[in-house]
Amino acid sequence: MKHLIVKQPYRWYALYVKYKMEKVASKELQQRGIEAYLPLKHVKRQWSDRVKVLEEPLIWGYIFVRVSHKEYYDALMASGVLRYVCFEGKAEPIPDLQIQNLKKFVDFANESIVITSGHIAKGQGVKVSSGALKGTIGEVLELRGSKRLLIRFGNLGCCVHVELGVNNIELLESKRTRSCFSLPQP
Repeated sequence: MKHLIVKQPYRWYALYVKYKMEKVASKELQQRGIEAYLPLKHVKRQWSDRVKVLEEPLIWGYIFVRVSHKEYYDALMASGVLRYVCFEGKAEPIPDLQIQNLKKFVDFANESIVITSGHIAKGQGVKVSSGALKGTIGEVLELRGSKRLLIRFGNLGCCVHVELGVNNIELLESKRTRSCFSLPQP
């Protein structure tokens, strides 16, 4: 009888980590051979004698890991890692597309475009139709004046601020939007 080797699927999950331990945990996970993603932002800090640009986590207290069932528990052994982000007692996998979209936003965070239309409403789904973020889909949580749009990614459970022009987005149907972006309630 032949033994079947079943390849375990790799999925993204969010991990809670101790405060200011994000970089340490990410480095250790990678040393253990576990794919880890820590979105970082560049922040200017001024001291009395100099200005320094630092890298800080975009989302404090979280790291994203891509693991199969085999590495699922190994990820919890890294320094600073507390537990998986769970909904109804179960770790919720994050679709690959949402991690790719988050990476795009981090890479192109300084891109500046302007919203010029009042036709966009809270809860509306939008898809970026051109530029570096082309294909990115999100839900409008809030319009902040005429220039800022707050977009949420479903299972990430976080919001990303972006500035988009009306010619760079297309509106999605609201029924589809609600089903694509609704989060499980804790």
